[in-house]
This record gives sequence, structure tokens and C-alpha cells, in this order.
Amino acid sequence: GQYLGEFGPEDKVLAIFKDGTFYTTSFDVSNRYQGEVIKIEKFDPNKTYTALYYDGAAKAFYVKRFSFVLSDNTPLSFIAPGAKSYLVDISEDKHPQFQVIFGGKYEHRDPENIDAEEYIAKKGYSAKGKKCHQYDLKEVKFIEPLHKPEDDIEDEPLDIIDDVESDETQGETNSTETTGSTNDGGQTSAADLLGSGDIPDIGDIDEPTLF
Repeated sequence: GQYLGEFGPEDKVLAIFKDGTFYTTSFDVSNRYQGEVIKIEKFDPNKTYTALYYDGAAKAFYVKRFSFVLSDNTPLSFIAPGAKSYLVDISEDKHPQFQVIFGGKYEHRDPENIDAEEYIAKKGYSAKGKKCHQYDLKEVKFIEPLHKPEDDIEDEPLDIIDDVESDETQGETNSTETTGSTNDGGQTSAADLLGSGDIPDIGDIDEPTLF
């Protein structure tokens, strides 16, 4: 099964779907989830996600960074509405990076890798986001996340030395303290999701339209 972590009485479950919608529920194995679930996990209001999606009306790929919100069993969309809009992928990486592959009259250009953190600021889940590139694109996809210098600083252990008390030969005491820096219309049950293994990757599912 899939371990979702420890839950308190006020904690919620976040369910994310292939059609670009999400909602939160209470933690109950009897819950039923409509549609194609691509991710289910403990809800964290401070967690940042990065989504790549296609806006059917604008005929362009977009990227956005945001956090999900409590919805109390009410489905909410985090991509642009429209029959031809669809979610490409969603990432939880700390420093996500995506690649754009050019199309149309620009298909001769080499693919470009883009740092999502540098490219777009985090906004609300309902924000449209930003075009992945000014030129026509054939494809966008997440690639290996970046490793940044601050990651090394955060990973370094702190060396803490307790107070040391030493007696001098003259009978004086010298104390020294040193410290370190401190959608098929079917239903999916929660029981199925928790007990049937990993949830399928979004890349393994055919891209449907939103509605």
C-alpha cells in the first residue's frame, strides 16, 4: 500500500486528478474518489507544486507554481478551462526544471532546459501561470531537478560541543563554551489507493480533454 504518514484529527487528504482538478477530504478509508487519480497524499498547505499544462484556448503550454488549498470535498481546477486544455504533468521537486521542445517554424531549434523557480514566481492555484516559451512548442516535460548551493548548506550537520570545564594548576577554573551554528467516470476508493500499490504515473495515461 501507499503510506500517507501519520494523521491527526484535523489533518486532510489531498487528491489530484488527471483532468487538472483536486479536492481535499477527511482521512477515511471509506472515501470514494471520482475520476482518474494521479496523486493522493497528506494535505500540506505550505507545499509548493509546479504544473505544466496545455491551454486549449491560447493554444500554448503553460507553467505555474502554487500550493493547494482546502476544498472540503469540492473539486477545484488548477489549469485553464476549456475542452482542449489538459494537464501535462505536476512536480513536487524543490528545484524543478523542465524542457521545452520547439515546434512549427522553430522546430530546428535545440531543446531548452528552464529553471522553473527562476522562470515564474509562486502564485495562487487559480492563477493562469506563464507561457513556457515565446516560441511555438511541440512538447514540454519535467527533467532532472536542479541541485542548488543552499541544499548543501541545509544538509550540513551542526557541530555542537558541550560546555567544557577545566581546572587550572593554580586552582582557578576556566570554563569554555563552544557551539556550532545553529476519467472513465468510475470511482476509486481510499482503501484501493492505500492497498493496491503505487498510483500510476501521469505519463502512462492517455491525454484526455478536460470536459
